[in-house]
Amino acid sequence: MRGLLRSLAVIALTLVLAACQVDAFVEVAVTDDGSGVVTVAVALDNEAVERAGDLDRIIVTDDLETAGWTVEAPTRESDGLTWIRASKPFAEPDQLARLLAQVSPVFQVGLARDHSFGRTTFDIEGTIDLSDGLGSLGDEQLAELFGSPAGFDVEELEAEIGPLADATQLQFVVRLPYDVAGNGEASDQGEVWTLQLGDDPTDVAASASRRHAWTMVWVVVAGLFVLALLGLMGRRAWRSFTGAELVATSPRSRPAPAGSVADDDGEAAVRRLELIVLDGFGVLFDAGDHITSVLAPFVAERGGSTDSVEVAERYRQTSLGRLSTAELWAVLGVEGDAEMLDRSFVESLPLTDGALTFLERSKLQGLTLACLANGVATWFDLLRRRDSLDVYIATWLVSSDLGVRKPDPAAYEALSHATGVPLGNCLMIDDRTEHLDAARRAGMSTALFGSAAGDTADHPHLERFAAMVS
Repeated sequence: MRGLLRSLAVIALTLVLAACQVDAFVEVAVTDDGSGVVTVAVALDNEAVERAGDLDRIIVTDDLETAGWTVEAPTRESDGLTWIRASKPFAEPDQLARLLAQVSPVFQVGLARDHSFGRTTFDIEGTIDLSDGLGSLGDEQLAELFGSPAGFDVEELEAEIGPLADATQLQFVVRLPYDVAGNGEASDQGEVWTLQLGDDPTDVAASASRRHAWTMVWVVVAGLFVLALLGLMGRRAWRSFTGAELVATSPRSRPAPAGSVADDDGEAAVRRLELIVLDGFGVLFDAGDHITSVLAPFVAERGGSTDSVEVAERYRQTSLGRLSTAELWAVLGVEGDAEMLDRSFVESLPLTDGALTFLERSKLQGLTLACLANGVATWFDLLRRRDSLDVYIATWLVSSDLGVRKPDPAAYEALSHATGVPLGNCLMIDDRTEHLDAARRAGMSTALFGSAAGDTADHPHLERFAAMVS
């Protein structure tokens, strides 16, 4: 296949003969996943278009299109120039070198992508060799017919119009997905190298890298698990010394932050972080005391009971599955369609700041999440759909479905049964110390969430999601 740049060079040579200035552009645009597009373009002013004649006849595109290039018809654009463009995508970094070779053999440039822990780096490097002058862009068929790659006597032409290098220019532009540092010229378009025919071979080098914030999620979660595990190991050592009963955990084999504690036979039982368990109101949703701060005002504003004690008790019954939400609204004196009231109420329960980013980055990192919440399943179903949370959280356990509330041990047992994960391999994040105390007694690692949690030596403290995703 005739090199693409050589095809466009036919136009350039025609215009050079007419003493016109000709500029060509080759752009490599790389996306975050390592794919990208190579674009080759020539820009012509009105005089150049007139002197070139029939551009559609000059440009031979059949072989280019067969090779997967998209060739745009010459088009006058808003800058007043007529542009001739051709582009072709690539799916992987290692495909770029072959694609640029289709443009012209003068390009010996490749792209590499490296993934290390928490960082992605793109490196593009190689050589562009225009040292052979017009021979770099000429055509083999012209050479056979006229004895010169350009199709005419270059020395005679230069004697007439001056050095051809002064009449031609090639810009090579690289756009990488992050901030680029290279040996070209930085511009808004990317890293740019400007070359002329006859230049010595030009070394091209550019690099871009980014540290991924989602790795901080893994670091913090792993740290919380290890801190909680160290605390649990210390308490078990004390119980062993005092003769208190030990709680054994089951070994697992999935790779994750791990530690070990002694089982009843004195042997190490391996603990690995397999599951992060989030509380509902107070952790995932920004409504810790949602009965007093949200539900009671909601009921009162709609002409229902103003007795906060009654509201709390009726809610508790509903969260244990003993009342439906329709029965809850009725017994509290709130009139209206139950489904409409449910939808209106959950709109007052926003996601905690930073929660969605935490969920997205946890998914990217491959962390498995569950939600163990005291609450009403009907409301959680609405919240899950509203915020599309099932994409991130694999298991939802709500007290109204279980018939028990935290800190009842049966709630944590239900979690292990539903997920198949031993409690010793779970990290529970909750805003209530009584819930975490029970979780720890069940063998879970724990972390206390919230800015109002206060200082505590019993559970590692996570003030907000922003600390994990910033």
